[in-house]
Amino acid sequence: MYSLNIKIALMILIVYILIKTSEALPQVGNKDIKRADDNEFYSIEEICKDYRFEYPPSKHGKHAKHEVTRIKNGSAIDCIWSAGMSSRIINITDCELFTTDGLIKVLWQAGITLGVDNKARAVVKFEVPLDWEDKLPAHFLLRSAASTDFGPHCNAYTIN
Repeated sequence: MYSLNIKIALMILIVYILIKTSEALPQVGNKDIKRADDNEFYSIEEICKDYRFEYPPSKHGKHAKHEVTRIKNGSAIDCIWSAGMSSRIINITDCELFTTDGLIKVLWQAGITLGVDNKARAVVKFEVPLDWEDKLPAHFLLRSAASTDFGPHCNAYTIN
């Protein structure tokens, strides 16, 4: 019986401590979870607004649907990226070579800051791994990641 009284007293003490300490903790307000198609400033569409390849052409270019950029293995070209003036993008972080089967190689990852015109340019060497040389010529696409000022990353793709 004695141990039961101690257990009850300990439980009351624990509840009392929890109540007292919970008052000292900061209170967090509720946050609404919004729809994915929400066009507010913090939606991914607004954060990454108009992030794309200018060269090689992206699927958003004027006639890009019909354009194929031919690049010789081992050559270097100027890649040009742009983002909308209201986007939150600050840095282009990398450029990756892909096929429909997945990643082939990271071509460039020096990182570059967007200019005041929200454009960036970098020389990228296009070179496939040795095990891909016997498969050339082939169709590839590029993916490029960009970082924002507060967290989410954005991706741009060329056409394949």
